[in-house]
Order: sequence, then structure tokens, then C-alpha cells
Amino acid sequence: MMFTNSFNSAISKLCSKSSFYLFKSFYFIGLFFAISAVFIFGEQCYGWLKEGHWTQHPIRILFLEADISLSWMAQIEWQGIKKILYWFFDQSSVLFLVILGIFIAILGSIFNGSDD
Repeated sequence: MMFTNSFNSAISKLCSKSSFYLFKSFYFIGLFFAISAVFIFGEQCYGWLKEGHWTQHPIRILFLEADISLSWMAQIEWQGIKKILYWFFDQSSVLFLVILGIFIAILGSIFNGSDD
């Protein structure tokens, strides 16, 4: 019985410490997304200043660069849903990455604070 209690105590400390580091890493993941958004926006500004035209970087480009196919959208029968999805994936990737980074960082702080 004594061994079981000490073992359970050690496991719970290990799990709480590993979950602390897991959710702490959410801050860095969120920061990575925000920094990558700044770099994409900087590249867009550089192209506009140099060439005089704004280069769009929609969300679908992020998926294509990660080799994630969006061909499933063409198979959707509901035209309204299809238009919404096409509209969403044509939005700016900069705004998407900033919002995603903030969401991940907040999610990490919520779960990190729940262990206290």
C-alpha cells in the first residue's frame, strides 16, 4: 500500500510537470505562428514597395505548401457551404496565423492555469 501511494504520487508529479511543459510550449507555438505572420506580411510589404503591387498570400497557400489537398471542397454539393469555404480559404494568411497564434497561446494558458 505504501509503495502504491508513493508510486501514484510520483506519477502524478511527473504528469503534472510534463503537462506543465506541454502547455507551456503552446506559448512558443503561438509565438511561432505570430512571428511567421509578421514575416509573411513583411515579404508582402517588401514586394509592394519594390514592385508596386501587393502579393496575396491566402490561407489555401499554407495548405498547399504543407502538401494538404483542398480538393475535397469541389465535391461538396451544397453551393452555399462551398462558397463559404472558398471565401475562407481565400482570406489573408497573415490574419489567420495571428488569430491562430493568439488562440493557441490562450488555450495553453487556460490549461496551464487549471493545474494550480
